[in-house]
Amino acid sequence: MRKIILFIILLYFIPPFFQFNFDRKEHIKSFGISLPRVISGDVPYTLLTMHSILHDSDFELKNNLNNIYEKKYCDAGVNQRGKKIPTAYFNKTTKKYSFFPKSFKDPNIIIYHSHPPGLAVLASILLWPFSFTCPKLCLLEPASVILSILAMLLGLYFLYKTIFYYSKEKGTALKICIIFALATPLWHYSSAFQVESFITPILIASFYLFFIQNKNFIPGIFLAIGFSMRFPIAVIIFIFGVYRLIQKRYKELIPLSFPVIGVIILLLFYNKALYGNYFAVPQAYYFKSFGNPLNGIFGSLFSLNQGILIFSPILLYSFLGIKSSYKKFPKDAIFIIILILAHFLIYTVRGLDWEGGCYANRYFVPLIPFLAVFFYFWHSENKSKKLEYLFNILLIFSFLINALAAFFPPLLWNKPPWHPFSLLFSKFNKIFKMI
Repeated sequence: MRKIILFIILLYFIPPFFQFNFDRKEHIKSFGISLPRVISGDVPYTLLTMHSILHDSDFELKNNLNNIYEKKYCDAGVNQRGKKIPTAYFNKTTKKYSFFPKSFKDPNIIIYHSHPPGLAVLASILLWPFSFTCPKLCLLEPASVILSILAMLLGLYFLYKTIFYYSKEKGTALKICIIFALATPLWHYSSAFQVESFITPILIASFYLFFIQNKNFIPGIFLAIGFSMRFPIAVIIFIFGVYRLIQKRYKELIPLSFPVIGVIILLLFYNKALYGNYFAVPQAYYFKSFGNPLNGIFGSLFSLNQGILIFSPILLYSFLGIKSSYKKFPKDAIFIIILILAHFLIYTVRGLDWEGGCYANRYFVPLIPFLAVFFYFWHSENKSKKLEYLFNILLIFSFLINALAAFFPPLLWNKPPWHPFSLLFSKFNKIFKMI
């Protein structure tokens, strides 16, 4: 068992050390082995904020952006050196947040990361020793990727503990963990250093400690950290609190809510210091635009470019285990279903099938460990050889896609899962024509 666990850990740590550069036609331009680098998305802004916290003791990013473009520093990662990256800004005069400033020289413009500060602050605290290597060596970036991997491995540990609680079999729990570690987007996001890389372990750890171990204060700390990274986690916190109210364990609400209240107070002062308003929400536009939720639901699940079930079809089998889980553990099943639906609907209510550039649908990655719980119940009671045979086929497909996403992330960002294979086919087709 130890050798298998070590092998999984190595599979999580190896891909970030392989660096592939692609040209515009998505052909491999260069290959090398180096320290891990972040990819793209929101990560450069998180790194910028970390550099600002550790070197400038503030959250203002204007000088850090100049460091990237003029001094070729790695404040936003090695791949962003010398580039002008799109950014958002806050206008002190109009008190409004907007995007793409015409000039950084405007004294009324202040540039902050428009996302909640939780991840940047947490990473800065944990990785401050690496800040002394900047700007020449810059070990802060690879350290951030390693931290992301460790966080996801912690999530897999709590997933193992959760499955073992229901199965009472170490081998079964480990098998389920391996399947979901390598055949779902968990593998890709383990080294992505995105918020989902941390929200995923936070939610499954909170569930295990709160629901199974009946702890309150430590889950409260985890959920408070999650809220500082993603404000919609407030809905999950509310569900945890309501569950304790239903149990009539009123006193336990105090240790559960105390860390959350503390973080809320800190965020209020953070908003006041940066925006002059305690209740400023830079991403408030998210809550102002709504579309057809059915489009969001269908697209989030089945979009060819980012549908979570398209990139990991084995997740379909999780739905087959809901009935069985409800029969054996009705309270547990209902609680997990409510968590999944609440988290899912928060992000589909706008009627969009995705938000920003990413692999698969990153907002639903934190739900994968909970789907693994339902999958266990299907796996433990399945007697259909046809379903098992089909599962094995989908498992191979899911593993191949997610392995490619782990080693060659750019080829699958905002693209269908067969995109790498189409590139390979076109390459061989040219060779055959030449012959």
